[in-house]
Amino acid sequence: MADAEHPTIKNFRSAIVNRQIDARKVRDFESWMNGKKFKEEYRPVAEELLAKAKALLASGSGNAGLPRPAQPASNKFGGKGRAPVPNNNRTALPASEIGYGFHNPYTFIPFPLTAPERHAPTPLTIDEVEKERLTGVLNIKLRNLSPLCSVQSDEKRSQEQRDKAALKIGNDVIVPASSVRGSLRSLMAIISGSALDYVDENLWLCQGRDLQLDKESLYLAEVVSTKPFAVRFGEAHLVKTRELLRVCNGRDYKQDFAKVLKKFTQQAKDDHTELWIDSPDMPRSWKMKSDAAHPWRVKVSGKKVDVTDNDSEGAFRPDETEEIELPESLKNDFEGRNRTGVKKTLQRGDLVWLEPVDPRKGIKESRHVKSIQWARWGRRGVNFLEKLKAVIPHMLPDYLQNDGKVDIVSDLFGSIPLKETAYNAFAARIRPENLVFKNAQTFWNLMPVSGAPHSGCMAFYVTNDDYDQISISDLPRGYKVYRTTTDHGNDAPWRYEVQPVYSNNGKDIIEYNVAKMTCRKELLKENQEGSLRIAFRGLSRKELALLLLTLSCDLRFGGGKPFGLGHCVVSEISAVNEFGEAIFHAWKPTKRASVPEDFQNEVARFLSRADLYCKTQIPVEMLRYPRAYKKNKHGGMNWFGFFAAPQQGNQDLPQHGLIARKVGRDGQLKAQGLPVFDPQNPASDLLFGYDVEYDNTGRSLDECIIPGGKDGMYKSYENTSQNRESRQAERNRR
Repeated sequence: MADAEHPTIKNFRSAIVNRQIDARKVRDFESWMNGKKFKEEYRPVAEELLAKAKALLASGSGNAGLPRPAQPASNKFGGKGRAPVPNNNRTALPASEIGYGFHNPYTFIPFPLTAPERHAPTPLTIDEVEKERLTGVLNIKLRNLSPLCSVQSDEKRSQEQRDKAALKIGNDVIVPASSVRGSLRSLMAIISGSALDYVDENLWLCQGRDLQLDKESLYLAEVVSTKPFAVRFGEAHLVKTRELLRVCNGRDYKQDFAKVLKKFTQQAKDDHTELWIDSPDMPRSWKMKSDAAHPWRVKVSGKKVDVTDNDSEGAFRPDETEEIELPESLKNDFEGRNRTGVKKTLQRGDLVWLEPVDPRKGIKESRHVKSIQWARWGRRGVNFLEKLKAVIPHMLPDYLQNDGKVDIVSDLFGSIPLKETAYNAFAARIRPENLVFKNAQTFWNLMPVSGAPHSGCMAFYVTNDDYDQISISDLPRGYKVYRTTTDHGNDAPWRYEVQPVYSNNGKDIIEYNVAKMTCRKELLKENQEGSLRIAFRGLSRKELALLLLTLSCDLRFGGGKPFGLGHCVVSEISAVNEFGEAIFHAWKPTKRASVPEDFQNEVARFLSRADLYCKTQIPVEMLRYPRAYKKNKHGGMNWFGFFAAPQQGNQDLPQHGLIARKVGRDGQLKAQGLPVFDPQNPASDLLFGYDVEYDNTGRSLDECIIPGGKDGMYKSYENTSQNRESRQAERNRR
């Protein structure tokens, strides 16, 4: 398409999609349309976009993102009065002052404070003993309100991109029974307040680098084996960073620090490049391999925010001391804390810092090691499983409760314990079949890149009204649920053009390497009718009522849920028993979170949680993964690093300018966490700073923080200056 070939149209569409249109952008776009270089083949698309942009301006929402809600009285439900202001961040600027509002792809529903009812597993043959039990089949009709992603497991690859066709039988699109089962089980657990089905034992919640190892208690060691996991000690000293860089580069260490890192750190490349020096006290020479004159290996753990005269790195000289075998759990804990970091796993030859249990006693054997850290500014965090055990033990999966009992959801869907417990595996009494969309209409869509859950951002996973005071003592938020969106068509968050990946020069990565980052998927078009059968055996009226209540709620099937895909609603349910007799005829849910009249008493206790869940599924505008700009780098890490980190003494805020005066003399910005979902105002859980550009140059905040990001860095109009090529070449070089 012509519009895809011209960056002016592409950038203007992006500004419309992200509600970042102002009068200047409209004028620039019109000037381009009236210019000599405008081609008539662009006109139909350009005129359509121009009309849409003018409509946004006329509505008053073009240059302000989503309507900004009034400041909530409290993040808690039903709160009144002014929210408390933290004493140590009193003058901090709210993030809503400097960026556009958007909605995170997910939110949370709180865990119940009381334990769910637990009992021994119900045998599959219970209906042979209790004759009043219900056995039969549910016949369900449903419709998808957003496109649905159910693709084949095998990938059809080409040099340019990866294509994933929809999972089909003939012309019918299929959602496998296993996927349907998992979705229904997760939703029923939320509605009934049941325990989690599975917990990653190595999942850690961290908030940045929250551990500082004292210089007096440092222990530097070398990993000599991963199976078994073992380290060896040697002689360790600290070497001044300035001296290290002076020897390596012979130039100013502050200016050339990044160059040294690129050449010598393991994190820059996976080639285990090593730096060996002659002495840690006053190094005079270096090599990339050890010899008799260069016995000291330097431990450089990562790029520093800034280099000061007090900065130092570790220098290690191995000796012939006996190896110490460490518990595998210490390695697992390291990888759990760093799964979203640069160093995700430990390998033979790595230099690591060991945190002692008691610094006064040192480390003589394995039990004296408290943690393994990659940098002296390490990650403390908290193990999610251990947190559950300590504060909400009733949410532990059944196989970890060791009481021989299960909750209602496990009882219905069956269980194969992952560990030896007091109960054996037992069969499910609810068995969904494949969800089938007959003669389905599909389309191909270039998908955005889905990121791994960033559990390292504790402010998104624990509850605290003041995000500058997030700590490991805070309670977990609850069940994670994905949102739905009002944005469809060209504005849809499942379109790569809406949420692209960017290279280090700030350009859309699709321009040079789409194959490695994303793929095309064949999606089911929205508003298609599907059919589903669910067989059930030996259900009590309460259990059948809970199943019906679950089916009446907003359902999410298939992949791509963070992008708003797979939103479905049931239009009709009928039920017959094992003899083909009707339990009830076609029941059409007239509202979310409901059941047939005959079953209302059985699910009265579950209705409030079902209603809360359905309110989280009310579609919202601007469903986006967080992202921001910093010095041409464009992505989620920039947003989390600037907006979600505790902002005590934020160094990225200049000390002068219009918004700087609002900040106050401390130059602080309030940290953002994921707002608590408010069922009375489902669209109020806004985050701010979408596509904001920032740096630490000391310029006026009005200049260095630019709403609209990309259009602030790369103008939406064509550069026609005579030195355009040379400027672009210099930008690419940088």
